[in-house]
Amino acid sequence: MTGITNFNFRGADVRTMTSREIAELTGKEHFHVMRDIRAMLAELQVDDSTFGCSYKDGAGRLQPAFRLPKREC
Repeated sequence: MTGITNFNFRGADVRTMTSREIAELTGKEHFHVMRDIRAMLAELQVDDSTFGCSYKDGAGRLQPAFRLPKREC
C-alpha cells in the first residue's frame, strides 16, 4: 500500500506516510530515506522514537521504519 493514510497519532487522526512509501515514491533506497529522516529529526530536536514504527521484511524479520505526519513529509 502506498500513499497517505490516516493514523491515530497522539489522540488525533492525522494523515501519514511511511518511510518505505516515501522511498518508493522518490525512487530512493529505504536506508537513504531513513538516514535523511533521522537527520531531519535531529535538526528539529525531535526524538526518533516519536515517529518510529516497524515492518516485516521478506524473511519475516522486523525492520525499522518511520511513519511521518504530513508536515514532516
